[in-house]
Amino acid sequence: MTLPTGADLGAYLRLDDADLTAEATLLNSLISRGIAILESALTFPILSTPYTYVDQSQSGLQLDGPPRVLMFPVRPIDKTSVVITDRNGLAVDPTTYTIADQQGFIRANYGVVFPTGPYTMTTNIGAQFLWNYAASVEAALSQAVIDIAADLYERRSPGAHQEGAGDSRVTWDISRDMMGRIQQIVSQLKLPVGAV
Repeated sequence: MTLPTGADLGAYLRLDDADLTAEATLLNSLISRGIAILESALTFPILSTPYTYVDQSQSGLQLDGPPRVLMFPVRPIDKTSVVITDRNGLAVDPTTYTIADQQGFIRANYGVVFPTGPYTMTTNIGAQFLWNYAASVEAALSQAVIDIAADLYERRSPGAHQEGAGDSRVTWDISRDMMGRIQQIVSQLKLPVGAV
Protein backbone atom coordinates (compact mmCIF):
# COMPACT_ATOMS: atom_id res chain seq x y z
CA MET A 1 0.00 0.00 0.00
CA THR A 2 1.15 3.53 -0.73
CA LEU A 3 -0.28 6.92 0.06
CA PRO A 4 -3.48 7.69 -1.88
CA THR A 5 -3.59 9.52 -5.20
CA GLY A 6 -6.09 11.84 -6.82
CA ALA A 7 -7.59 8.82 -8.59
CA ASP A 8 -8.10 7.11 -5.22
CA LEU A 9 -9.87 10.23 -3.96
CA GLY A 10 -12.06 10.28 -7.07
CA ALA A 11 -13.05 6.66 -6.50
CA TYR A 12 -13.78 7.40 -2.83
CA LEU A 13 -15.99 10.32 -3.86
CA ARG A 14 -17.67 8.11 -6.50
CA LEU A 15 -16.88 10.51 -9.31
CA ASP A 16 -17.65 9.31 -12.82
CA ASP A 17 -14.90 9.17 -15.46
CA ALA A 18 -15.80 12.58 -16.91
CA ASP A 19 -15.65 14.29 -13.50
CA LEU A 20 -12.48 12.39 -12.61
CA THR A 21 -10.80 13.68 -15.77
CA ALA A 22 -12.11 17.23 -15.39
CA GLU A 23 -11.07 17.49 -11.74
CA ALA A 24 -7.80 15.51 -11.82
CA THR A 25 -5.65 18.54 -10.99
CA LEU A 26 -7.92 19.54 -8.11
CA LEU A 27 -8.03 15.99 -6.71
CA ASN A 28 -4.23 15.66 -6.79
CA SER A 29 -3.89 19.07 -5.15
CA LEU A 30 -6.33 18.10 -2.39
CA ILE A 31 -4.38 14.88 -1.73
CA SER A 32 -1.17 16.93 -1.42
CA ARG A 33 -2.92 19.33 0.92
CA GLY A 34 -4.33 16.43 2.95
CA ILE A 35 -0.84 14.98 3.36
CA ALA A 36 0.51 18.38 4.43
CA ILE A 37 -2.28 18.86 7.00
CA LEU A 38 -1.74 15.37 8.42
CA GLU A 39 2.05 15.79 8.57
CA SER A 40 1.56 19.09 10.37
CA ALA A 41 -0.59 17.35 12.98
CA LEU A 42 1.91 14.48 13.28
CA THR A 43 4.87 16.91 13.49
CA PHE A 44 6.93 14.63 11.24
CA PRO A 45 6.70 13.54 7.60
CA ILE A 46 4.96 10.36 6.51
CA LEU A 47 7.48 9.26 3.90
CA SER A 48 11.26 9.25 4.19
CA THR A 49 12.72 12.75 4.35
CA PRO A 50 16.39 13.66 4.90
CA TYR A 51 17.00 15.59 8.12
CA THR A 52 20.11 17.03 9.76
CA TYR A 53 20.42 18.08 13.37
CA VAL A 54 23.31 19.36 15.49
CA ASP A 55 23.37 18.02 19.05
CA GLN A 56 25.14 20.65 21.12
CA SER A 57 26.48 18.14 23.67
CA GLN A 58 30.06 19.06 24.41
CA SER A 59 32.75 17.69 26.66
CA GLY A 60 33.39 20.01 29.57
CA LEU A 61 29.76 21.10 29.82
CA GLN A 62 28.81 17.85 31.53
CA LEU A 63 29.52 17.53 35.25
CA ASP A 64 30.03 13.80 34.97
CA GLY A 65 32.27 13.80 31.88
CA PRO A 66 31.54 13.62 28.16
CA PRO A 67 28.00 12.70 27.14
CA ARG A 68 27.04 9.08 26.50
CA VAL A 69 23.74 9.89 24.76
CA LEU A 70 22.86 12.07 21.79
CA MET A 71 19.25 12.93 21.08
CA PHE A 72 17.70 13.27 17.65
CA PRO A 73 14.72 15.64 18.08
CA VAL A 74 12.50 14.35 15.28
CA ARG A 75 11.53 10.71 15.11
CA PRO A 76 11.03 8.00 14.04
CA ILE A 77 14.40 7.78 12.36
CA ASP A 78 15.87 5.35 9.86
CA LYS A 79 18.64 3.81 11.89
CA THR A 80 20.25 2.36 8.76
CA SER A 81 20.95 5.84 7.35
CA VAL A 82 22.35 7.60 10.44
CA VAL A 83 25.66 9.39 9.90
CA ILE A 84 27.25 11.23 12.83
CA THR A 85 30.21 13.59 12.55
CA ASP A 86 32.02 15.37 15.36
CA ARG A 87 33.05 19.03 15.52
CA ASN A 88 36.14 18.21 13.44
CA GLY A 89 34.05 16.72 10.64
CA LEU A 90 35.22 13.18 11.44
CA ALA A 91 32.66 10.39 11.12
CA VAL A 92 31.83 8.55 14.34
CA ASP A 93 32.30 4.79 13.95
CA PRO A 94 28.76 3.29 13.83
CA THR A 95 29.96 0.23 15.76
CA THR A 96 30.52 2.47 18.81
CA TYR A 97 26.88 3.38 19.38
CA THR A 98 23.38 1.91 19.45
CA ILE A 99 20.32 3.64 18.02
CA ALA A 100 16.87 3.59 19.64
CA ASP A 101 15.14 4.64 16.43
CA GLN A 102 11.62 5.00 17.83
CA GLN A 103 12.80 7.15 20.76
CA GLY A 104 15.49 9.10 18.88
CA PHE A 105 18.30 8.20 21.31
CA ILE A 106 21.80 7.43 20.12
CA ARG A 107 23.63 5.75 22.99
CA ALA A 108 27.37 5.22 23.16
CA ASN A 109 28.21 1.57 23.70
CA TYR A 110 29.73 0.45 27.00
CA GLY A 111 33.09 2.14 27.57
CA VAL A 112 32.52 4.73 24.83
CA VAL A 113 31.58 8.42 25.12
CA PHE A 114 30.94 11.33 22.74
CA PRO A 115 33.89 13.59 23.67
CA THR A 116 34.20 15.95 20.69
CA GLY A 117 30.84 17.66 20.30
CA PRO A 118 28.86 19.28 19.01
CA TYR A 119 27.81 16.39 16.76
CA THR A 120 26.06 16.70 13.41
CA MET A 121 23.63 13.86 12.79
CA THR A 122 22.05 13.18 9.42
CA THR A 123 19.42 10.55 8.75
CA ASN A 124 16.05 9.98 7.14
CA ILE A 125 12.93 10.54 9.22
CA GLY A 126 9.29 9.65 8.66
CA ALA A 127 6.33 7.61 9.80
CA GLN A 128 7.37 4.86 7.42
CA PHE A 129 10.13 3.99 9.91
CA LEU A 130 7.65 3.14 12.68
CA TRP A 131 7.96 -0.51 13.62
CA ASN A 132 4.27 -1.15 12.80
CA TYR A 133 4.00 1.07 9.72
CA ALA A 134 3.19 -1.65 7.18
CA ALA A 135 0.94 -3.59 9.55
CA SER A 136 -1.38 -0.78 10.64
CA VAL A 137 -0.03 2.77 10.53
CA GLU A 138 0.11 3.10 6.75
CA ALA A 139 -3.55 2.16 6.31
CA ALA A 140 -4.66 4.58 9.05
CA LEU A 141 -2.65 7.45 7.62
CA SER A 142 -3.81 6.72 4.06
CA GLN A 143 -7.43 6.76 5.19
CA ALA A 144 -6.84 10.01 7.07
CA VAL A 145 -5.40 11.62 3.92
CA ILE A 146 -8.46 10.49 1.91
CA ASP A 147 -10.82 11.76 4.64
CA ILE A 148 -9.10 15.15 4.80
CA ALA A 149 -9.02 15.52 1.01
CA ALA A 150 -12.68 14.46 0.71
CA ASP A 151 -13.65 16.98 3.38
CA LEU A 152 -11.78 19.69 1.50
CA TYR A 153 -13.45 18.63 -1.77
CA GLU A 154 -16.93 18.80 -0.26
CA ARG A 155 -16.18 22.24 1.18
CA ARG A 156 -14.39 23.60 -1.89
CA SER A 157 -16.90 26.31 -2.83
CA PRO A 158 -15.67 29.80 -1.86
CA GLY A 159 -16.82 30.89 1.56
CA ALA A 160 -17.52 27.35 2.70
CA HIS A 161 -15.70 28.05 5.93
CA GLN A 162 -15.71 31.81 6.43
CA GLU A 163 -15.85 35.01 4.49
CA GLY A 164 -14.69 38.38 5.68
CA ALA A 165 -17.26 41.18 5.66
CA GLY A 166 -16.41 44.05 3.36
CA ASP A 167 -13.28 42.51 1.89
CA SER A 168 -12.34 39.82 -0.57
CA ARG A 169 -10.91 37.44 2.04
CA VAL A 170 -12.29 33.94 1.57
CA THR A 171 -10.89 30.86 3.29
CA TRP A 172 -11.85 27.23 3.36
CA ASP A 173 -10.27 24.59 5.43
CA ILE A 174 -11.04 21.28 7.05
CA SER A 175 -14.08 21.06 9.29
CA ARG A 176 -13.92 20.86 13.08
CA ASP A 177 -15.29 17.36 12.81
CA MET A 178 -12.41 16.37 10.58
CA MET A 179 -9.84 18.00 12.86
CA GLY A 180 -11.18 15.93 15.75
CA ARG A 181 -10.76 12.75 13.69
CA ILE A 182 -7.20 13.73 12.77
CA GLN A 183 -6.36 14.34 16.42
CA GLN A 184 -7.75 10.91 17.27
CA ILE A 185 -5.47 9.26 14.70
CA VAL A 186 -2.46 11.29 15.81
CA SER A 187 -3.02 10.43 19.48
CA GLN A 188 -2.86 6.73 18.59
CA LEU A 189 0.55 7.27 16.97
CA LYS A 190 2.31 8.76 19.94
CA LEU A 191 5.92 7.76 19.76
CA PRO A 192 7.46 5.94 22.71
CA VAL A 193 9.73 7.81 25.07
CA GLY A 194 12.32 5.62 26.73
CA ALA A 195 14.73 6.11 29.54
CA VAL A 196 18.17 7.28 28.61
